Amino acid sequence: MSRPIRILIVEDRPTTVMAIRESLEQTGYMICGDAADYESAIALMKRESPDLALVDIGLKGQPDGIVTAQELIRIKPIPLLYLTIHTDDATYNRARQTNPAAFLHKPFRVRELAMQIDLVMHNYYQGHSSDFASIAEINESHQTGLPGTSDYLYLSDHTSKFRIHIS
Repeated sequence: MSRPIRILIVEDRPTTVMAIRESLEQTGYMICGDAADYESAIALMKRESPDLALVDIGLKGQPDGIVTAQELIRIKPIPLLYLTIHTDDATYNRARQTNPAAFLHKPFRVRELAMQIDLVMHNYYQGHSSDFASIAEINESHQTGLPGTSDYLYLSDHTSKFRIHIS
């Protein structure tokens, strides 16, 4: 069974959410939800179990996007991409402590965002054998019968990104 890569958007500007949603869905990703604040993001994370989160650092109110991201990855370790207008060193250093996969400055280019997500998914799951596996790993596991190989394959065609359960 396969399914598209599921993305959670944590952003408080509706126009930005709409632009991200439209562009990523056209690229083949599935937006499993969007949240404008901490509480909504946590509820969506628990209910939807996304594969990746896009988080605006500068969410209105408290807690901010960095604290929100910390709680998201505590619930489920997934790659984070920060989107922000905040470029000061203090904010960057706080965000860096959450080990994000990427840090994109607003305004961002839609094509750049999709390419960053593709790289993040590839790089993150290459190093985390519990979720996505490369074709080489699967071929090796089937040929050698090595235990502990992944049960999923990450594939892409021209219109969609898929996570396929292989066992």
